[in-house]
Amino acid sequence: HCHRWEALRDEVYCQLMKQTTNNKSSNPDSCQRGWRLFSIVAAYFTCSESLRPYLIKYLETAAYDKRRAYHGTATVCLQNLRKTVKYGGRKNVPSVEEIMAISAGRNAKRQIYRLPGGTEKVINTKCTTVVQ
Repeated sequence: HCHRWEALRDEVYCQLMKQTTNNKSSNPDSCQRGWRLFSIVAAYFTCSESLRPYLIKYLETAAYDKRRAYHGTATVCLQNLRKTVKYGGRKNVPSVEEIMAISAGRNAKRQIYRLPGGTEKVINTKCTTVVQ
């Protein structure tokens, strides 16, 4: 239902910020899973204009602080959100396969093309690639 209602998307973003801020869960994977879910949501759903500056500031703070354990994933989230804002997000919800791949930490597909003459060309396609 996030696809339809902006207020629900904003609530999801707020809950993800809460989960990824000083996560004290007894489950050691809790924070990592929160950041992975954050990357999925940021890649597919935009937020309201009123939440956007706070969300971007939160992600910039997490991404640019190299001392934070998940600064790399926060960087991916920030990049995903910026692309989503720029291009409008997905028109269709992500497939189960896409969500499972990102949840497992696989955010790109590597495809090898064999060209004439024995040459190989490797193309990495991110799960969140958009067409301009």
